[in-house]
Amino acid sequence: DPRSYCKEGYKGPLCATCEEGYASVGSTETLTCSPCTGSAKTTVVVGLSLTFLFLFVLLIWKLQQKESGIESLESNLDRAKTQVKKVAANFKLEKVLGKVEAIGKISFSYFQVVGKLGFLFGMSFPPLYTQFTTFFSSVV
Repeated sequence: DPRSYCKEGYKGPLCATCEEGYASVGSTETLTCSPCTGSAKTTVVVGLSLTFLFLFVLLIWKLQQKESGIESLESNLDRAKTQVKKVAANFKLEKVLGKVEAIGKISFSYFQVVGKLGFLFGMSFPPLYTQFTTFFSSVV
């Protein structure tokens, strides 16, 4: 009988599993089978009770935050109005900067391409122009 060589609570060919009514802790060499105490119903009731308690506390906390949030909402609204005025003032500046940025990107790309033309086709440009385009073509 294989049960005769395993300790109480253990079973299997290598005594590596726990019998019914025993809980396993650990694995392989450190496996320990301890008798189960209590009932599954108690565990489920306690787990659900703690979950509902946590959700209730979370609900109370959120409601308190919402009440204090109404007061801060008014001050946030005033700050938002101020920010909108600042954005409106900066809008014209941003439009101009956007155009300058686009022109800068196009110019930068142009000089990168033209800077390589002399090298590719053996063309020669005036020295000042060559230095200028070489700078932009080297920045890739």
